[in-house]
Amino acid sequence: MPAADGLNSDGTSAWLDWRPSTPEQRTQFGDQLVADVQQLFDQVTDADFSVSLSDISNGAIGLLDEVATGKISGEEDWWSHTDLTDFAANVDGASVAFGNVQKLAAQSDEGAKLAEEIETQFDALERVLAQYGSIEAGFTPYDQLTDAQRKQLSDAVNALAEPLSQLTSTVLGL
Repeated sequence: MPAADGLNSDGTSAWLDWRPSTPEQRTQFGDQLVADVQQLFDQVTDADFSVSLSDISNGAIGLLDEVATGKISGEEDWWSHTDLTDFAANVDGASVAFGNVQKLAAQSDEGAKLAEEIETQFDALERVLAQYGSIEAGFTPYDQLTDAQRKQLSDAVNALAEPLSQLTSTVLGL
């Protein structure tokens, strides 16, 4: 339920056209979630399922792009203000994806420099993010960050995004 003075991301009252879900709607949402999870499980456990190198490297880029476009603005979790938790999860996911192709990227001198730069920028971003908490301990609510703090996070994301955008072509040798 929204706070009495809660606002939507566009500044309108959170109570405008808001109604709690009915028990039937909640059941429908839960059933759909179970069906979606089962479908995902079935797809990834199928013997024909595969993930390409470009899927992995582009996945890292996509996770970071999602941070840059959806999390930095604070609009995604505008009621709960838990944006930094999602932010950190995306950064962790991008880091894992990068780690899976890092050795391939580093097989050439140019690729080794790129991999080192990406690793440096991941470390820098994680240090900035750690100023506000952790997945385990929780994060500062996003609405409590100043514009300057949000800009610092955004700048760190952008500093990583630039070299990370070159990862796929480096891994694939294009």
